[in-house]
Amino acid sequence: TRTPNASTKPALFQHPARDRFERYRADAARYGGAVSAQRQALGRYGERLVERWYAERGYRVLERNWRCAAGELDLIVTDGSQLVVCEVKTRSSGRFGTGFEAITARKQQRVRRVAAEYLRQRGGWRGPIRCDAASVMGRTVEVLTGAF
Repeated sequence: TRTPNASTKPALFQHPARDRFERYRADAARYGGAVSAQRQALGRYGERLVERWYAERGYRVLERNWRCAAGELDLIVTDGSQLVVCEVKTRSSGRFGTGFEAITARKQQRVRRVAAEYLRQRGGWRGPIRCDAASVMGRTVEVLTGAF
């Protein structure tokens, strides 16, 4: 009998998407989650810088990384009268675009839904509520107030 090689494999095994998936699985097994831990550390770094940005402007942090079944809010701050929910995206380089580009309409919708759950659990908020977006690259922090 003949052993199968690339030319005799069924077409299913030669599909480019399947090849990418197999490479992804192999990389995930090889790195054992180290990439994820590195990404989490980068995200925490960015969130600390944005937290400092707000503190320098007189805001007080209410919550960091608040979670519920619907998702997570990176930063919840207040200036005393206004509640601000901030979505933070941190990039190590501009290779994949800015952090702002990663905050899609779907992500904005999720942030709003999670913010509504936060308010429901906390008994609401008397005053204006604002959703900001923050992009961090290196030590540079950009915040779009009232972004969505």
